[in-house]
This record gives sequence, C-alpha cells and structure tokens, in this order.
Amino acid sequence: MALARFLQFSDLHLGRPFGRLPAEVREARWRDQQRVLEKAVEEAIHRRVHAILVPGDLFDAIGVEIGLLQFAIQTFAQDGCPPVYIAPGNHDPVTALSPAWNPRLLEARRLAWPAHVHVFDQPHWTSHEVPGLPGVRVWGRCFVANVESAERPLAAAMLTGVEAPAPDGLAIAVFHGSREGSCPPSQKVTAPFSDAEVEASPFTYHAVGHYHAGSRLT
Repeated sequence: MALARFLQFSDLHLGRPFGRLPAEVREARWRDQQRVLEKAVEEAIHRRVHAILVPGDLFDAIGVEIGLLQFAIQTFAQDGCPPVYIAPGNHDPVTALSPAWNPRLLEARRLAWPAHVHVFDQPHWTSHEVPGLPGVRVWGRCFVANVESAERPLAAAMLTGVEAPAPDGLAIAVFHGSREGSCPPSQKVTAPFSDAEVEASPFTYHAVGHYHAGSRLT
C-alpha cells in the first residue's frame, strides 16, 4: 500500500469579526489566525508532507476581504508548499458571489490561487490524483450555500461514481460535515454522517471539518 503523509486543518475562520471583543484583542486574534495558517504551511514544508487537506471554513464568510484573501493565496504560494486540497464548508461555500472561489471575481481582483491549490467547487464528489503518488486520490465535495444541510455526504446514493482504491492505493475524502453523536454544545448538525457510513464508504481516510473539537474514528 502507498505511504502518504498529509497535514490536515480546518475551521480557521479567517475574517471572523470577533465583534464582542475589545479592539486591541480583536487585532491580536486576527494575527493569531493568520499565524496559524502560516505555521501550517511551514510545518507541511518542513515535514515534507505530500499534501495539505483543508475540509472547510478556511474563511468565516462568503464575503472575504481582499487583503485577507490575498494573504491566504500568498501563504499557499510560497516555495515548497505541497498540493493543497480545499473543500469549502458552510461558512465559506462556493457561490457566484464568493470572491474566494469564483474565478471571474478573483481575476477582477487580479488574484488567482496557485496551480497546486485544488478547490473542490462541486456539491458532489470529484477527485484529483496526488502528484508523485500513483494510486492515491483525494476526493472532495463542497457546500454551495451558507445554510444547514440534511444531505448525507456518505450515504450510498451520494457515493455514485466514487471509485474504491486499488489494493495498493488510497482514497482520501475531504469534506465538511457532522459526525452523529459527537456534536459539541456550540455546534450545529449539518451534512450528517454516521460511524456506520464511514465504515461502509470506499474511502481509506476521512478528513472532516466543522466541529471545533477533535474526534477520531479508528
């Protein structure tokens, strides 16, 4: 079986207003958020991972401020950054009004994601092969609206067209959703999935965002 190294993070919520905090504290939190993204890319380069997985809510809202968007693009554009796979979540969905994911809006701002950044911009599963790792594919799907969804991303009907990996390959799922039975008090259930659906899916590993607390199913 292929040996692959990934760095995963999600729910950074860049651009969150932190409206209840004093102005000086808000500034510090914004710097902390940006430093987290910088540190993630630094670690990915240092650890020589094969890819960075971002399962949703990189940004806090659809309307991303241009300076913040430019910062994110430049951070991923630095030399040595491995391929990046982003599956937009419910806070930063793929819509016609999103300056982060709409190519025409990006072009109008003279911005573009680096070629090694792959954004899953469809609400159904699509995939990319990881460069240099034959047989290893990253599958992803996105949110297309900032609303709660009852759609089950790992239901059998949703997995039509998803190919199971070869015996010596890997299939990595990157998506935003809610593991049933593990919802923290401050979170809402959206795009739910069950442990049984995980076990039955064709994916080797599931990189899931949404909850702001770690949860692992082995």
